[in-house]
Amino acid sequence: MKSTIIFLPFCILIAGHSVGSKAEEISIHKLWSFLKYDVVNVNINKGVGFGASEGLKFLDLTNADSLTFIYETKPTVLPYQINGNTVVVQMENKPFEFTIWKLTTDELVLLAQGYKLDQNGVPENAIGLFFKAK
Repeated sequence: MKSTIIFLPFCILIAGHSVGSKAEEISIHKLWSFLKYDVVNVNINKGVGFGASEGLKFLDLTNADSLTFIYETKPTVLPYQINGNTVVVQMENKPFEFTIWKLTTDELVLLAQGYKLDQNGVPENAIGLFFKAK
């Protein structure tokens, strides 16, 4: 039993090293290709107020203090900051907030402001902007 207790941490250390050396770091600071917008909770009419998102092509978050988004062919640069799991973008001197709902090495889902969480922490009436790492 004692040898098992000593051997187990060694196995975890070796496994963690091999996985960690090959795994890509999860970061929001990269170029994201827009996939779609969709409703996280299907109880709301799809596209309410977000029809303009269909022209969104890319979201560039490689710079830590200004983001660039490309709508159709026109790039726009805006200041932003990240506070916890919220991306705060300054648009016309007003803050516009997006919640980081999902972030992996190759997927980003931002929820537009104006939604509520139900008792289980699931968003209700939330519009999600879905991106794939470029």
